[in-house]
Amino acid sequence: MKGNLPDRYEVESSWVHEYHDAIAGLENELSLKLEEFRVPQTGLYRSVASGNYITGAVTYRDGLWCQTAVLRQKVDALLYYLNDLYDESAA
Repeated sequence: MKGNLPDRYEVESSWVHEYHDAIAGLENELSLKLEEFRVPQTGLYRSVASGNYITGAVTYRDGLWCQTAVLRQKVDALLYYLNDLYDESAA
């Protein structure tokens, strides 16, 4: 997933859901609790599509969105943690 994240400011919530599904699989397979590596609900938001500075009207894109940097940081932290676990078990 890390190498496939788009090079955009934000991504659709489907990316976050796919990542959370992968975490759930790891938790089940490895009997670990990985909650801290999930993107919190507060990390999802309505994305502004356009705004009118005169009237103050704002339109939003469909669905929820997440900053790509937030998702990337969570993925990187999880990978670092899992690599560290692997290194410890291999020693």
